[in-house]
This record gives sequence, structure tokens and C-alpha cells, in this order.
Amino acid sequence: MSNSSPSIHEPSIHELFLKSKLSLSSEDPPREEWSSLESGSSELSPKMILFKEGKYQPGSGEICAKYIPMSDSSVLRHPYYAYPSVVNPGILEALLEPEKRKTYPLDGQELYLNVCEEMKLIPVRYFHRGLLQHTIDLKYYGLSRPSIWAMCMALEVNPHVVRIDLTSNFLDDDGCYHLGQLLGENMTIKELVLSGCRIHPSGMKRLVSKLYKRMMLVLDLSKNNIGDEGFKYLADQFVLGAIVKRLNLSYNDLGMESALAFAGVLEVNNKITHLDLSWNKFSTLKGILTLNNKEFK
Repeated sequence: MSNSSPSIHEPSIHELFLKSKLSLSSEDPPREEWSSLESGSSELSPKMILFKEGKYQPGSGEICAKYIPMSDSSVLRHPYYAYPSVVNPGILEALLEPEKRKTYPLDGQELYLNVCEEMKLIPVRYFHRGLLQHTIDLKYYGLSRPSIWAMCMALEVNPHVVRIDLTSNFLDDDGCYHLGQLLGENMTIKELVLSGCRIHPSGMKRLVSKLYKRMMLVLDLSKNNIGDEGFKYLADQFVLGAIVKRLNLSYNDLGMESALAFAGVLEVNNKITHLDLSWNKFSTLKGILTLNNKEFK
């Protein structure tokens, strides 16, 4: 007796592969399964956070420095470049326009300090204070040539100083030159005392070069080494119109040449009220001055 049971069909490997492939459906899963497929929300970038707060706008120019090219010829053509161009620091003005001159107060104090700083000089404190006073007294200070120059620059337009006393300060030709230029520019100074300054004829020439422009109340040149040669320069200034009320020429080794020259001066310019010619080398000056009917104290 034979068993008639149905035969069991075992699927082959190829069939299993096709079955598994067909079971994969491209249709969306049911709606109830969506929540399980949602992924967690990713963190926002710092710029997105600032954008939502209204603190950042795309294209504002805030780019990384590595995107800026180093070549000057291509930096303006770079697509990410958003920085302003460099402002002219003043090169054109420095090349094409004259340098602006600094102005100082008329008293000269600030100018004197700046000049001393540039020339590396120690300022004379008494002179600095005296620029605001009537008299500057610098007797026996031993002033040097650069110091005289700095002082003359400060006094050029000073409206306060009337009397300057430089007794026993050595004045060489350069110092006399600057004082002479000062007398030609500053008409406020009326009294100048240069006693014992060892002024020679060459210094006298520079000292009185512009004296014809002004009127002096006091001019003290005593105890110098002017001599007849130096006196000629002073006499020429009197002929041109210089006026000195009180003139002191004592101890200057003046001789008869100076006496004759001075007598000629008095014929054209007889404005001197006080004259001191003591301790010189002429003896007949009194008779020469008497011819001009002029008396001096």
C-alpha cells in the first residue's frame, strides 16, 4: 500500500532572493509610524542664531581673513571683498602743499622753549620769566652764541621788554649780528646795555647795521674794544638818521679820528642829550664839541 501524501516544495535560493526584493516597497509607511522615523533636531549654527535675533545679515562683509587676497592688484576684484578703500593719509598735501608754519604767542615764551629744545640748550629761566616784564637783566650770565640767537628769536615780536642788560657777557661777531637784527625788527626795545661785552670793530659793524631805523633812549657800549674803526660804523648810522638819547662810549680806545667823525655827526644829527666819552685817548674833543654849541652831561 502506497502512501499518497502531497509533496512539499522547498523554495530555491533564487526564489528567496526575488521574494525578499519584491517585499521591499517604495510606498510611504503609515502615518502612525512617522513619529518613529523623525530624527532629532540638529543644533543651529552661530550665524543662524544671530540671524534669527536680527544681529546678522548675510553679505555684511564679515568674512574670514583667509579669503582676502594678499596681492594689491587683485584685492579690488575679489568677489568677497567688502572693506572700504584706504583713505589718503596726507601724502598729496605733504608733497604738493607748503608746510604749515606753527604760530606762537607774541610774548615769545613758547617759541623760546621750542628753540632751546631743538638746539639742545638749557633754557635760562630768568630770561623766560622776563619776557613778560619790562626789563631783562642778564648781567654776568656768560651767555653762549646759541643762547643769544634763541633769545633774539623770542624777542623779535615781544611787546613787553623795553630794557635789556647784557653787561659782561662775551659777544662775538655772530652774537652781535643777531642783536643787530633784533634792533631792526623790534621797536619796543628802547634801552640796550652792552657794557664790558668785548665787542670788536667787526662786531660793532654787525651790531649797528640797522640802527638807522629806530630811536634808542639808552645805548651803553662802554668798556669794549670798538676803537676808531668801530666808531665809524656807529657814526654812519647817525648820519642816516639813528637817534640815541643817552650814549655811553667810555673805555673804548677812541682817538682823534673818532672825535672828528663825531663832530661831523653833530652837524646833521644833534639829538643826543647825554654823552659819556670818558677814558678815551683824545684830549681836544671838548674844543671840537664846543664848535657845535652842544653841551653834554
